[in-house]
Amino acid sequence: MLFSSKHRWVKKIHPEILPDFGQNGTKKISKLLSNIDNTTINYTFSPLDEHFFTWFTPQYENQVGMKKNFSGHNVINLTLRRENKKYSYFSLTVLESGQPVGGAIFTLRKNRLSVAFRIFKPDWGENPTVRCSPALFAEYLLARHAKENNLGHLAHGVDKNPYGIHASIGLAIFKLSVGCHPEVTLNHEVKEINISECPPDALILEYPTESRIITNATLITTTEALTKCEQLFKYEHLLRVKTVLVD
Repeated sequence: MLFSSKHRWVKKIHPEILPDFGQNGTKKISKLLSNIDNTTINYTFSPLDEHFFTWFTPQYENQVGMKKNFSGHNVINLTLRRENKKYSYFSLTVLESGQPVGGAIFTLRKNRLSVAFRIFKPDWGENPTVRCSPALFAEYLLARHAKENNLGHLAHGVDKNPYGIHASIGLAIFKLSVGCHPEVTLNHEVKEINISECPPDALILEYPTESRIITNATLITTTEALTKCEQLFKYEHLLRVKTVLVD
């Protein structure tokens, strides 16, 4: 099976952005928005500065650095201190009681908002009844920000393929759940993998033949672990996933 070594996730920004989050996601976001004044949740959009990294870097290294096959990124050098930048960098900070629970670094391109790095805690600390996670709330805020800036698309930074071997399969599920589809990057390598030699719990995004948009994927897993990935099969309009069961 052929696959691209790298890809990104993209979604079109429609006039009504909430439906792209699905029925469940829309319900969670809408409930938080209607009740946000009764919570300690807030957010800010700002030009990226040195202060942002005083909390972002430790949280990023703590959460992402523990993941399997993480090769490391010097985020500040790749963004704020990057030489010959084509675009200015901005930040989104999501706060709870004035303390950051996560954030994103992004640029505003000609036709898209492009997220370079993001990290969020999985849950709220002081608002446990809020079902909309910090990451889901931030995804809505970024989509709304793109719409307000008359940008047609939102794009996430580069991921390595396959999932399960590199990043978590859960990351792919989240991107699908918020309405994104995968595309091969301009700078990628075409690789080949033998499914029979692939370790279980791997999601391979198959190399597209007609465009840069990836439409098919193969999930290699066990019968016992299949239930953990059931949500993968809910987004056939974005990615069709077939299953190969192994012992």
